[in-house]
Amino acid sequence: MRAIPCASIAICLLTLTTARAETSSFTGRFQGTGRTCYGTLAVQAKTISWLTPFSGCRPVRYQIIEHDAQNEQMKTVYRLEPGATSCRYAILILTHSGTSTDSGWEVTGYGSEQSYRTGKSSDYKTSSEDMMSCPLVREHR
Repeated sequence: MRAIPCASIAICLLTLTTARAETSSFTGRFQGTGRTCYGTLAVQAKTISWLTPFSGCRPVRYQIIEHDAQNEQMKTVYRLEPGATSCRYAILILTHSGTSTDSGWEVTGYGSEQSYRTGKSSDYKTSSEDMMSCPLVREHR
């Protein structure tokens, strides 16, 4: 077994801790527009909700299963804990692109993990019946 220098482990732990802190501390409220997307996405420290005319995802606990932030791009994938029957989604993906903190946001919901994996394998270029994607504008309070 090869020994790993302590400095390397410390750097790895610091990087991991920083990445977790960034993803767990992100919160925000967003507004969707239009007939299908009108409503609010709210990301809290421990819960997420997405209320639209077609899905009532009341605040439910989540797990971050993927987070990627590079340059002016950000993507966080949330696995929702089973909860309200009015919520159509098991996975929500929040993305942001661009330099504006207000615009360039989008949320995509997948009804199942399988649907999410299919979308991911096609680089999110295919849609499915249990998927919905909406542009968002970030609220400032």
